[in-house]
Amino acid sequence: MFEQGTTCWIADDAIGWKPATVKKLEYDGIAKKYRIELEYDDNPNETYTIETANLTESNTKFPQLRNLDDTVNDLTSLSHLNEPSVLNFFFIFYLKKLIYTFSGVVLIAINPFQRIDNLYTHEQIKRYWNKNMTDNPPHVFSIADEAFKLMRTTSASQSIIVSGESGAGKTVSAKYIMRFLAYAHADGTSSETTEIERQILATNPIMEAFGNAKTTRNDNSSRFGKYLRISFDDRHLISGAKIQTYLLERTRLVNQAENERNFHIFYQMVNGLPDVSKQEFSLTKCEDYSYLNGGHTSTVKGVNDANEFQITRDALKVIGIGENLQHELFKLLAALLHIGNIKIENLRSGAHIASDESNLLLACKLLGINPKEFCKWLIKKKISTRSENIASSSKYHEALVARDSVSKHIYSILFDWLVRYINADLSPPESMEREKTFIGVLDIYGFEHFVVNSFEQFCINYANEKLQQEFTHHVFKLQQDEYVEEGIEWSFIKFSDNQPCIDLIESRDGILSLLDEQCKLPSGSDKAWADKMFQNLTKPPYSEVFKKGRFGDEKFVVSHYALDVTYEVNGFLEKNKDMVPDALNAVLMATENAFLNDILTLNKESENAGADAKRKSWTRNKKPTLGHIFKISLNELMKTINGTNAHYIRCIKPNEEKVAWKFDNLMVLSQLRACGVLETIRISLVGFPSKYTYEEFLQRFRLLLSLNDQKELLHHNGMDDCKKLAIKLLKNMITDHTSFQTGLSKIFFRSGVLGQLEVAKSNKLHQSVVTIQKNVRCFLGRKRWLEARQSIIAVQSCAKGALVRAIIADEKEKVICIQALFRGFIARERFISILNATIAIQSMMRGYRSRLKYSDQIAAQKEQERKRKEEMDRLKAIEEEELLKKRLEEERLRELEVQKRLEEEERLRKLEREKRHDEEEERLKRDTARLVAEESKKRELTRKANENTVAKEARILKGKKSLETIYHPNSDSPVILNLASPSANLINNIKDDVTVDELLSCLSDELAPLKYTYNDFLGMKPQKAISVITRAVLLRTHNIAAGIDAWKLLHPDEHYQDVTLTSRLQSNMLNDVKIMKKMLRRVKYTKPEVVNKRMSLGSVRSISAATSKVSSSETVVSDLDRNLKVGHSDLVDYVKGSTNAIDCLAELILKDLAPPVEDLEKPCEIGEVLMPARLITNMLKDYWLAKTYSASARFLDKTLTIFKDQLESLGDPDSITTMGAYLLINVNEVRFRISWARYCAMSDFDCDNFHSSEERHNHLRLLLIMKRYCDTIFGQMYHTWIINIFDQIKKKAIGAVATDRTMMKMRKDPQTYFRNVLYEGPKYKMTNLIEILRNVHLAMKSYYFEEEMIKTITQNLLTYIDVLSFNSIITKESYLTAEEGLLIKNNISIIIDWCKNSHIGNSPNTLIHVLTLCQILQLKGTNMADVDMVSKTCDSLTTAQIARILGITHSKTEVDGASMYSDEEGETLTDVDLELIMPLEPQIYENPFLSTI
Repeated sequence: MFEQGTTCWIADDAIGWKPATVKKLEYDGIAKKYRIELEYDDNPNETYTIETANLTESNTKFPQLRNLDDTVNDLTSLSHLNEPSVLNFFFIFYLKKLIYTFSGVVLIAINPFQRIDNLYTHEQIKRYWNKNMTDNPPHVFSIADEAFKLMRTTSASQSIIVSGESGAGKTVSAKYIMRFLAYAHADGTSSETTEIERQILATNPIMEAFGNAKTTRNDNSSRFGKYLRISFDDRHLISGAKIQTYLLERTRLVNQAENERNFHIFYQMVNGLPDVSKQEFSLTKCEDYSYLNGGHTSTVKGVNDANEFQITRDALKVIGIGENLQHELFKLLAALLHIGNIKIENLRSGAHIASDESNLLLACKLLGINPKEFCKWLIKKKISTRSENIASSSKYHEALVARDSVSKHIYSILFDWLVRYINADLSPPESMEREKTFIGVLDIYGFEHFVVNSFEQFCINYANEKLQQEFTHHVFKLQQDEYVEEGIEWSFIKFSDNQPCIDLIESRDGILSLLDEQCKLPSGSDKAWADKMFQNLTKPPYSEVFKKGRFGDEKFVVSHYALDVTYEVNGFLEKNKDMVPDALNAVLMATENAFLNDILTLNKESENAGADAKRKSWTRNKKPTLGHIFKISLNELMKTINGTNAHYIRCIKPNEEKVAWKFDNLMVLSQLRACGVLETIRISLVGFPSKYTYEEFLQRFRLLLSLNDQKELLHHNGMDDCKKLAIKLLKNMITDHTSFQTGLSKIFFRSGVLGQLEVAKSNKLHQSVVTIQKNVRCFLGRKRWLEARQSIIAVQSCAKGALVRAIIADEKEKVICIQALFRGFIARERFISILNATIAIQSMMRGYRSRLKYSDQIAAQKEQERKRKEEMDRLKAIEEEELLKKRLEEERLRELEVQKRLEEEERLRKLEREKRHDEEEERLKRDTARLVAEESKKRELTRKANENTVAKEARILKGKKSLETIYHPNSDSPVILNLASPSANLINNIKDDVTVDELLSCLSDELAPLKYTYNDFLGMKPQKAISVITRAVLLRTHNIAAGIDAWKLLHPDEHYQDVTLTSRLQSNMLNDVKIMKKMLRRVKYTKPEVVNKRMSLGSVRSISAATSKVSSSETVVSDLDRNLKVGHSDLVDYVKGSTNAIDCLAELILKDLAPPVEDLEKPCEIGEVLMPARLITNMLKDYWLAKTYSASARFLDKTLTIFKDQLESLGDPDSITTMGAYLLINVNEVRFRISWARYCAMSDFDCDNFHSSEERHNHLRLLLIMKRYCDTIFGQMYHTWIINIFDQIKKKAIGAVATDRTMMKMRKDPQTYFRNVLYEGPKYKMTNLIEILRNVHLAMKSYYFEEEMIKTITQNLLTYIDVLSFNSIITKESYLTAEEGLLIKNNISIIIDWCKNSHIGNSPNTLIHVLTLCQILQLKGTNMADVDMVSKTCDSLTTAQIARILGITHSKTEVDGASMYSDEEGETLTDVDLELIMPLEPQIYENPFLSTI
């Protein structure tokens, strides 16, 4: 491959690649190495040496080969398709003043930075109209014509995606595409444009004026994404058009970087408006406005803003915006400039604006709003509570943000109104009804990477990630389709996918979700968002594409497909919210400006109309963030592109200085990598990148044919003869027949094959030329020799005659003449020799002096550069040291502040506990003294009987009128019971000599059933009826507990336990519970929308998998964190006094606990599924309302213990799956309602339920303790449930996946198979495994698990199956055969089919290890080279695993696995096999949905 004279490329940091030629090839027999010496073409004295042990093509040390011929129109036609060859091709192409070329189906366009009008004339359009792409040189019109032809022939919609860096020429390319389609509208027969065509073309100057701006990279940079949809009717004529925009860069309105401008329209308006209008709007010049002077430049080289303004106004007229409407439009724009000049002062009390501020008055006058109100709410902010609105002063920076947010809001809705107006004009309803197909032109921002990257760059790069993924899949599919169409053999091509980066950004726990979650919090900040990302995203699976910035916590790095980009977190939340305060929005809505009022109203209607579509996962009371809206819009765009046939144009920016025809190698190379061209080439290199038809191949390489074959080629009779000759030629010239494939009409070559043929062609051509030259030279030499011989004979005759005549003539005269001539000749020769020597010496001296002077200059420049660099390094080191000191000091101050706050909180808690303890002791002393005093006064038996009779009659009357005592007859709201102390009569009846039987008599009224039925509540609202019942039950249980506690206080040494009391209470309260359930079914179940996403089960994360057991008497904690330990112990401390009645109530509510029947076609209502949880939470709410915290703590402890014991008592696997899901969803509902109650209590500062802040604090503390306790119980229950499912899968997965041949036999011979189906096959089949998955999926669906939770749990189960099966198969050599691989792949496909039918996506990725193993088993690899090739394309497996699958390495012992990887024999693994298996621990899948809410 490498021989003397071979040309190649060597990597170079300065220009990318440098050309070189092989100078010498030697072999060192001692070292057994080849030594290749290369010399650079531009400097032959400089050499480059390579030493290697082999000369195979796979050697990565070798340089890249160069092409002998670069004159092609398609990159895929190059002989050597590598990175330096592609770069050199573009360089040569650009030097020839050519800017278009193809890379397969992708058009590459290089920006010339110069107008080339003759390239886009009407004649050029005619030249490309309705032609094949190969008939003419590459051009943007070729792509447009191809899209139009495909739309016309296939009736399928098309998309043309134009992408590239800012300044690469995307907007211009899109403009010429629209011009071509407008010409195609007339079918290429007329040059006159219709009205719809003029309107479409008129949108360009409008959108550029309002959406484009000057940046450092581009003088006309699009600061928004645009998708122009041109509709065609059934006759393929343009019927209308529609524009969709994405992510307008709103911040540019108020802030511009150095040497950048605001949107063009402002400079056009200031320079182009008539003087009358400028005087009316109080406009002067651009330098007077802060919004137009942020970049310290107001002009663009070669652009006249006044002329552009007239073009914009004319275009507005074309789409129907007349003079009057334009006047109102420019009035709003002028108002924005005045808003930017409003001066805000920074005082100690806050921001301040002078009452006579001229810019404020001008802006309010133009906007038609109240200047006093506008000024007020610019420097104040409104805090809304339930009872009133509070206005507080804003800080200086808050006032600036409020001012700029108003400007951005007005410009944003104005831009949206303009787009809607254009769409309404271009696509009226009647035209859209005629639409049959469309062609979409996407002009979207390219990949951006600046020194400082913020929210805008993040969204732009996110969009480019999605487009790059679509582009890669598109190119890959086209290549595979061509292979199939030509009928050649091909294998799976692995290509890099940027899905991990996309998942990092848009998944539920990705960057955008965390950003939106932080935006919802009242105290959300950029710092908190960054901490959340660093906590969650620096772990797998996101750790490969996400990492923390190098310095501090203000930066994070995302590994995009192009390169790693560092983003600044500061400002992300503000830009993502981008909301105008409600007070300022109200001021704008009260405008007297009719035009402003119209666009505000239209914007509000548009938001309301799109609320269901765009706020599906958002809260009801909050506006969707910009990131959320952009994500939805981008997904809709990708859906539109996926539904069309896509065509790609990649625009390249050749240099940063925007100089015409200048080519920067490194910059172009980075863009080729970023836009996916080199990735496309890499995909092509794996397959067959080069192809020719048989005629083209023979025409190019006919010189390699023999003479007979060349004669036969001249008289060939069609493609079959050409095919035979081509195959014969290839078999003679190419030894490796696998390096090419012959299709139906084309020959496909691997990379480098054409280079070999070109070398052979060049060698044969060289030999032929040498032979011809040899024969010609022989002929010419012989001819010259014959002529010389004749001349010599003639001369000799003349000489002999002359000699005879000379003797006779005067000899003296001739001698003198000869001497004179000879002396003159000698003198001239000597003079010429001296003259040449003198000139040579002078030349050498001048060259030496010049080189010496040049060397001195270079040395001086290097010395200056070194000194300058040292000074810069010193200053940078000083600056970094000062910055580090400042950050360390700030961190130390923050730590001190946090430490002080924690110490203060601990001191207050300690004082509160001591105070509560003292009050409790004082109360117990008073109660004891009172009871002793009453006991001494009532000793007489007769008086005691009379008092008991009177009390009994009073309690009977109270039981008959229980409804009146609980509810006031003339009131609609419940009376809050004061249960701080029980009934006085009940306590008085309990004396120190009361026995247990007498205690039952005292409590008999409380144990008697209440006298009401279900019909008594029919006239009452269900919620009110439920409150009545729960308060009656609460009062009864409270009085019973108080009576028992009073008896125990008098009899501390006696033990109380009465079964009669419990049984009577259960039987009499059963009616209360039944009525409560009936009433509760009449109340529709609802969940607060404001916390649906933030508190949902599917949005929480895993906690420790440690086992914890909680009961009423003890707490066993293994690995739970400190907060959970403290929470549970505090809950037990709350439980005081008798618990018999509360325990009885809990058991009665959860009696006969059973799940509803699972049925997806007729599912049970969610309210019925959550009935136990609803009953529990209703009781808890009344306990809290009555401030009986001890009873609520005991009630919660008892109910959750019943749930947990119920799950642990289940034995049947099916019942655990179903019942476990039912219990989990109810426990989650309880913890959700407790969290919601705590959230409401924290948010409602004006609630009348609390008489003091201390009482409020105690209530919040109890709710926090309950929430922690619920989290602990839920974690244990989920652990038990999921481990049981894993055990079922572990028992059946290996046998089903690796040995079940049921489905394969049925597919081969269904009739024979069904005869023995009951008697053949392994113990467990795929049907058993699918049944487990189906049961889990059915249970979660039936019991209203969230979709994301169902998807995650199912994918975890599939991952468990994947790793478990992979480890068993790879450690058993009997499975590592092609036949077994086919069987395993067939069985895995059954699981994938079930996932598709169950609408569970991404199933192939969760089973990637087993699927990859099956694919590798189909390969025929025999050596380590095959392993290396497979490992480069299969990143999911290690090299050792691939080698084991291909059978290249041999394990010491065949084993089936150990620990949780072992089979039924329980054999252990060797050290070799332990390196091959995937890590498999059940704990990694536990509790993926539980964290602190």
